[in-house]
Amino acid sequence: MTTDGNRERMIVRLSGGLGNQMFQVAFGMALSGGRRLGFDTSGLASDAKRTLALDCFETPLDLMRLPPLVRALDSIPGMWRWTRPLGRTLSFPGGTVVWDGMEGHDERLSRVEGNLYAIGYWQDERYFRHLSEEVRNRFAFNGAVTPETADLLASCPGSVGVQVRRGDYLDPAVARIHPAPDRGFYERAVREVVRRTGVRRAIVATDDPDWVRRELHLPVDECIVRSLDAPAWEDMMVLSRCDHVVISNSSFGWWAAWLGDDGRSVTCPEKWYGPDCGPFRSPALPGWVTL
Repeated sequence: MTTDGNRERMIVRLSGGLGNQMFQVAFGMALSGGRRLGFDTSGLASDAKRTLALDCFETPLDLMRLPPLVRALDSIPGMWRWTRPLGRTLSFPGGTVVWDGMEGHDERLSRVEGNLYAIGYWQDERYFRHLSEEVRNRFAFNGAVTPETADLLASCPGSVGVQVRRGDYLDPAVARIHPAPDRGFYERAVREVVRRTGVRRAIVATDDPDWVRRELHLPVDECIVRSLDAPAWEDMMVLSRCDHVVISNSSFGWWAAWLGDDGRSVTCPEKWYGPDCGPFRSPALPGWVTL
């Protein structure tokens, strides 16, 4: 058994962008119990589009490597689907591997004993709701911000933050998992926020500022579109500080909403996942507005 002395381990594979990596860390915090919690970044090292994005937070990660058998299983395409008849778990003498089936919270995972190796995204707050304060402390932003971000942070009170995700969502294959919200969603959502709250300024964080300036017509007096010059975590910080927020169906937007103060309004798409995902409809929280 792979142990640190007499202590069992939980190792979570990190993958995806900042929002997905935050879900993976929060999942590990919730399920580790008395195990030593570590994170495997080897998949990110071979990903041309994604890198480790968690250095914007104060708490460092304990980096570990998944056992060779687990890495071999992880390399099999569609392994999370093949293990469905087994409850997406597979035990071997060194521990148990669990895969995220994109079906939401699985309470059985909290009962797994021994070394635990987790592969997936784990996009469900129910895993870590009981640790909300600890998770918020873990995700306290650390470091100096760009001058543009500093100016925007001063403008967040009295603003609605709008996260517009396009980029890879426009790829038909990706859209079968995450369909991109259309222009109408953002305009309707901001219109409702303005009607309910009277805010007249929008701060837009997006991976496609040209499209936003050309196509998006928000019903506000002032619309500030973020440049792409700052790191992504600064966008998340700005959105989390706004009085209200409208997000796309992305883990990045989810965390920008979750990290904000209680009592502000959050609006997100009703259709979060596409046809290639399981029956889990949405990670939206009960108090969020869905359109």
